[in-house]
Amino acid sequence: MSAPRPGIEAQREQILSTTLELLGKHGPEDLTPQIIAEAAGVSRATFYRAFTGVEAIVDTLHRRYAERVASRLEEALQSRDEPWLEAIVGRVMDDAAAERGLIIAMFREEVRPGSAALAVRDARVERQVAQIARWWRERTGLREDKAIIRSFIILLQGVGLHVALHPALSAAERRRLRSAMMLMISSTMEEYTRRQ
Repeated sequence: MSAPRPGIEAQREQILSTTLELLGKHGPEDLTPQIIAEAAGVSRATFYRAFTGVEAIVDTLHRRYAERVASRLEEALQSRDEPWLEAIVGRVMDDAAAERGLIIAMFREEVRPGSAALAVRDARVERQVAQIARWWRERTGLREDKAIIRSFIILLQGVGLHVALHPALSAAERRRLRSAMMLMISSTMEEYTRRQ
């Protein structure tokens, strides 16, 4: 007797993890339901029971990433073991290195006119701005400048994309990049605080 087939949720997760792997090697435009189904070890019918198409998978991966980023940002802001800025920059760089295919695919989708990924990115940025603004008010008692916070987040996204695009960065290069980011952000925040 053969082993029972996994349920649709297990198959969905298999399709998602397989797509994430494939995105590390190919852009979303190169993926088809057939390619993903074969790589995931499921039939095309199972693929279509789980997702309406490749774009739906990429959208699901984007949304999960946005949730994970928000959660990791909250952890970094609440951490007592690690300075908040070091934690945030480190997590961005670590996530980009670990999920480079998704980061690159997200960027490609975000710059495509009419892409749903742009709305996901905008919502992710605004959520991060709100998280940091709340933390800033609670920590300093000062009024936050959301334009500065937004520029930090966009700058961090650029660093994440750089790390994703250059997987051969040495540990020393990553440390220098991390240090430069932290210096730029902390200097700007110190100057802003001084002027309040």
